[in-house]
Amino acid sequence: MLFIIWFLILVPKRIANVANYFILLHFTKIKYFVKKIISLLTSKLSRQTLIRMSYLFGFLVRPFYWGKGVECPICGRHFRKFLPYGYGEAKDNRLCPKCLSLERHRLLWIYLKERTDFFTANLKVLHVAPEQPYLKRFKSLKNLDYTTADLDSPIADIHLDVMKMDIPDNTYDVVICNHVLEHVKDANVAMKEILRVLKPDGWAILLVPIRMDVDTNEDPSVTDPKERQRLYGQYDHVRQFGRDYTDYIAKAGFTPFADDIYYTLGDKAQTMRLARPGEELIYGGRKKSYYCTDNRQVRLFQHHTEHIVYGYRDRHGLGCSATILVTPYITDIIDMR
Repeated sequence: MLFIIWFLILVPKRIANVANYFILLHFTKIKYFVKKIISLLTSKLSRQTLIRMSYLFGFLVRPFYWGKGVECPICGRHFRKFLPYGYGEAKDNRLCPKCLSLERHRLLWIYLKERTDFFTANLKVLHVAPEQPYLKRFKSLKNLDYTTADLDSPIADIHLDVMKMDIPDNTYDVVICNHVLEHVKDANVAMKEILRVLKPDGWAILLVPIRMDVDTNEDPSVTDPKERQRLYGQYDHVRQFGRDYTDYIAKAGFTPFADDIYYTLGDKAQTMRLARPGEELIYGGRKKSYYCTDNRQVRLFQHHTEHIVYGYRDRHGLGCSATILVTPYITDIIDMR
C-alpha cells in the first residue's frame, strides 16, 4: 500500500521534473520554432482563420511555457515567457498562452478595473472587433448589457461597418474600439459614428498603434501590402497614428483623454508586459453634454452644419424648456445673451 502511494506521488513528480529539464535544455530551440510558426501563420492566414485556430495553438504550446517569469492580469496565470507574436515577423514575449492577451489587452484590463466603474456599474456596452481575452469575461459580467460587433469576425454578435453602423443614436454608455481605426478607410468618419451611438457623457476606448516621433500619416494611394508594412507597420494598416492622436480624437467631436496608469504600476508594468514603446497611454474620448436654460439665444455648432437658434431646438426639433440636456451632436454652445 505504501509502495502504491509512493509511486502515485513521486513518479509523476519525477516525470514532471524530467520534462521540465528537457524544456529548459531546449527552450531556445522551442521558442525559435514557435516564433517561426507564428510568423508564417500570421503572414499567410486570414484573420478569421487565425481566430478559429488560436485557442488550439495556445493549448498545444502552453506546457512548454510553464514558469514564473511573467504574469497575465487577465487570466491570472504565470509563464516562463509569453509567446512571440506579430504579423509577418513575430516579436518575443507578447502573447499570453492561456487567454491570448497582448500588451494592450493587459494594460486596458488594469485601466478598466482601477480607473473606471466598468466592472460594477450598469452599462450598455458595444465592443467593436472583440478580442478573445475579453469575450467570455465581459459576457459573464452581470452588470453589463454587452454586445460585440465586427465586419466579419466569427466571434462577433453582429456584423457591421464601423463607418456606417445601423444603430440608433445615443444607445451605448461605453464603446470599446481597439486597434481598428488604423484599418478603416476613414478613421474620422468611424470616430463620428462611435460618437453618435454613445449616450451623452458616454465614453469610448480608442486604442491604436502610435509612434510618438511622428504626426499621423496616411496616404490613400498606398495600396501595396509591402509598402503599407514599411510605412504603417503592418500590411493591412492604412495609416500610422502619431503624437497628434488626441487632436485627431478631438476633431471627431470627443473630449479626448490619455490616461497614464502604466507609469503608476512600477515593476508590474514589466512582469505583466503591459505596453510596447509608444503605447503606454490609454487613449479614448468622452461624449460632451451641455445644458441650456429658457430665454437664451444659443448658437449651435453641429458636426456637419452650423446654424443659430433663438430659444433652442435640437436636431430632433425638441424645444428647450427649463433645463434640458442638449443633444450630443452639438460640439459647442455660446451664450449670446
